[in-house]
Amino acid sequence: MNTLSDIAKFEKNKQFADSVYVILMQMNLTDGKTVIHLAYNTENIQWRGETWQPFPLSLGDSVQETDGSIPNLEIKVSNVTKALMGYFEKFGGFNGTIINLYIVNTENLSSKIPEIEEKYKVLKGNADENWIKLTVGPAYSPDRKMPQRRYLKNACQRCYKSAICGYRGAMTTCDHTLADCRRHGNKANFGGYPGIDQGGVYK
Repeated sequence: MNTLSDIAKFEKNKQFADSVYVILMQMNLTDGKTVIHLAYNTENIQWRGETWQPFPLSLGDSVQETDGSIPNLEIKVSNVTKALMGYFEKFGGFNGTIINLYIVNTENLSSKIPEIEEKYKVLKGNADENWIKLTVGPAYSPDRKMPQRRYLKNACQRCYKSAICGYRGAMTTCDHTLADCRRHGNKANFGGYPGIDQGGVYK
């Protein structure tokens, strides 16, 4: 199950959030070299050392068939400017392209871990004057880390004095333990999981 990061929960629960969630789409073309980075946004997004270019996208509903077969999803990418048509024609309608979809929070772009991540493979593609339409199915990867982050009993993974940490006092250092968080008077924002059974680390 995908879960929201701490900062995403913080932003989600604020009455007036300073950040937004953005869908990013990475297209790994079949030559093994060409990668296209798109953002469903009005401006560039800088994330994981890449520039994700603003581009109109549309995600359809995932349809579960009654026969129990794996559901497919339709992804539509704008074709009004024909910016991707050269790639579409060169790479056989994007058939076989691996697509990574990410949802990121604009207040947490320094983290390489997205709020949500899904991986798909293009099964077929077609294009008209308005849209490139891609029918995709899941592309399972045996090396995908589940869960995506470590759960530590006595170690806070939040950045000291960040918005999600919440500490604004005079102390200048923190060793990221629960005890030190208590010394800061900030235990309510401790980013570890003290309820984990003795032993301490779940990967």
